Amino acid sequence: MASASLLGAILATLPAGTLTEALPPRVAALFSVAAVSLMTITLSLAAGFVALFSILMVKGAVARLMEPAVSVAVAARFPGRNRGMAIAAVDAGAPLGQMTIAAILPALAIALGWQTAVVATGFATLMGLPVLARIMRRRSNAPEGSSRTRRPASYRSLWHHRQFLKLIAGQVAYRAVQGGLLTFIILFLHEARGLDVVFAGMMLALTQASGGIARILWAWLQDRFFHDRRAVFIGYLGVVGAAGLAILAFLPHDPGVGTVVLAVVLAGSSIRGMWPSMVTVATELGERRLGAGRSTSIIMLASAAGAVGGPPLFGAIIGTAGYQVAWGLCALGMLVMTILVYDIRSVTPASGF
Repeated sequence: MASASLLGAILATLPAGTLTEALPPRVAALFSVAAVSLMTITLSLAAGFVALFSILMVKGAVARLMEPAVSVAVAARFPGRNRGMAIAAVDAGAPLGQMTIAAILPALAIALGWQTAVVATGFATLMGLPVLARIMRRRSNAPEGSSRTRRPASYRSLWHHRQFLKLIAGQVAYRAVQGGLLTFIILFLHEARGLDVVFAGMMLALTQASGGIARILWAWLQDRFFHDRRAVFIGYLGVVGAAGLAILAFLPHDPGVGTVVLAVVLAGSSIRGMWPSMVTVATELGERRLGAGRSTSIIMLASAAGAVGGPPLFGAIIGTAGYQVAWGLCALGMLVMTILVYDIRSVTPASGF
């Protein structure tokens, strides 16, 4: 069923970016949350596989509006140094919400039944609409025309913008590596290195947690010291991630806890924590011609391509050459990403393509 939501999200990515440039970001964000809530409630009425698949696909599609809408709002309100921190702070809400749902929903389903639990989740999301409306009500403090393009260029104009194409390629590479890491880290530690499955699961959680915490730190450092050369900072993160993956590649059987934790923290903090930085660079590169929303949708589509292709490719490499080669190629992939993005020119909201 996860594939249904992913399919809907992929199909809606570019239209969502275009729509968020045509609508006020507040309207697009409120519509997205309201539609997701209603689709969640409708899930309780699904009578079969086709209905369930269709509802989840529509839910994934309307949810895709949220991130481009947020990017447009952030670009308007934070046109300069603090943009990275703003995007990271908003992005941090997603894993917090997922953790809350994961903790509460099973207990509700056991006590009240899965249909009631799903309906309660939908209504709980709807209750957040007034808060979101109030947060996004404030008008932009940015100069007129600095955050939203008046005459958006065609998506085809990307073929003439080498810097953005390099960012897209880097995003595909890093997201494919992330997919392999998150999908196979438990199997690798348990089956290939003889560690307890509970400990291996804890390392997956540490990968996620280190990325969630680090993205705030990376955004602060980026805004504070690299706000006019954000892509250089992403390159540094790529080297950190490659170091963590290299440690995994040469991890011995039954390794020490400290070594495993070091590898997981290095890889997780870099690879899981990089996303807000990539979105910030994408919005600054593309907002003048494409708009912040459409620029975000392009980088989201690149991320989806890496997420879909990464785990199967990683699994195929394991099957033919083993984990050591797979992790080594992942480390190489992060270095390729570093090379792609490192020399992207310094960008400001006024100097996109």
